[in-house]
Amino acid sequence: MEEVEIKINDVEAKAMLQLIADAQVPAEMGYILTTLKYKLINAFQKKQEERTTEAVLKNIKNEEEE
Repeated sequence: MEEVEIKINDVEAKAMLQLIADAQVPAEMGYILTTLKYKLINAFQKKQEERTTEAVLKNIKNEEEE
């Protein structure tokens, strides 16, 4: 199985999550959509955690320099 990376913003992700929530599909497709949903959520949570970590480290560095 080949993987690809795409860049989407939070508005696009929210729209995709809403489409997934509203989907009326067979169980097999529901499984695939649910998997996609959690990949989107996890990717955005990871990005937010990275930003938070960077901000904390920057604040620590600034405090040490003062």
